[in-house]
Amino acid sequence: MFLAGFKALFGETVFFFSLARLPSAGDVVVVAFASVSLPEKLALYFLDGLWIAILVFIEPVLSCSWAIVSFRRKKRRKGRK
Repeated sequence: MFLAGFKALFGETVFFFSLARLPSAGDVVVVAFASVSLPEKLALYFLDGLWIAILVFIEPVLSCSWAIVSFRRKKRRKGRK
């Protein structure tokens, strides 16, 4: 499992790219964007192998709109055949 991310600036929008490889889930590509005028802290990335959550504030769409994207993986039960 690895996490690689980079940030690119295009005009007035900052694009956040994050690529994560999860076991038995394949490759998951997450793209989040936020206005440059907003602090980078509004885009939060968390990866623990079970779920990825991204909290992004999208100013161009609505003045007060939040977008939450999460990917969950089913937990495996151990000790059962």
